[in-house]
Amino acid sequence: MRSSISSWLRLTAAVALAASLGACAAHPGGLASSGAGISLARVALQSGDAGGALRLSSQVLTRHPGNPDALLVRGEALTRLGQLQAAGAAFTQVLNAKPNSEPALVGLGRLRLIDDPATATILFRHALAEAPGDGTA
Repeated sequence: MRSSISSWLRLTAAVALAASLGACAAHPGGLASSGAGISLARVALQSGDAGGALRLSSQVLTRHPGNPDALLVRGEALTRLGQLQAAGAAFTQVLNAKPNSEPALVGLGRLRLIDDPATATILFRHALAEAPGDGTA
């Protein structure tokens, strides 16, 4: 029962995503210039479509290189796809522009847990200092 509900929710999210993409593509400037691309990329991540999130964030980054929101989505999507080095580069790029970005600190910290737990601890502590009430940090 739970599996069918989960499948239904994913299907519904995919249909909504497709409808939104079509609507955005019809407007001048399309997805990347409207901020809708980032929102849709986040929806794709939430529905389990890391590949779709990566494509959407890449479209935004093509028009707006260095966009921190798109880089965060890219980093998370790449993490889920197992492309850890590229994910780390995306999170690092965010931190170069915004050193106190809690999502980037947590994302990079999760990656560093694998090979450098001491650095991961530092990153998590920094994230916690930036967002003391955030359960993720």
